[in-house]
Amino acid sequence: MYRNSHSVVYAIYCDDTPIGLLMQRDHRDDEGNQLCILDQFFIDKDFQGRGYGKAAMESWLANVKKDNRYAAAELCFITGDSVAEKLYESLGFVRKPQKDDGDELVMRYAL
Repeated sequence: MYRNSHSVVYAIYCDDTPIGLLMQRDHRDDEGNQLCILDQFFIDKDFQGRGYGKAAMESWLANVKKDNRYAAAELCFITGDSVAEKLYESLGFVRKPQKDDGDELVMRYAL
């Protein structure tokens, strides 16, 4: 699935130390719009709360915008993860409750 969806994985570093990962893939929604899906995103627990996650997400969104081929970026997170929800909202993501999948909440960033 990931190879056919043009998946890209980015390592997140603090100086020379790998501290996280971000993975994206392409997806077409039901209306035929090209979306960039954030499939995986994490920062090592020892580096959380220092702004690395927000900086990584800002850099990722800037690259997605520069690519200029997506209608939106979408991601999901586990119900109750208020830290993740607050981060994504601060970046401009908006909940899409009609697309929630079980315990995963979906958010969208319109491009």
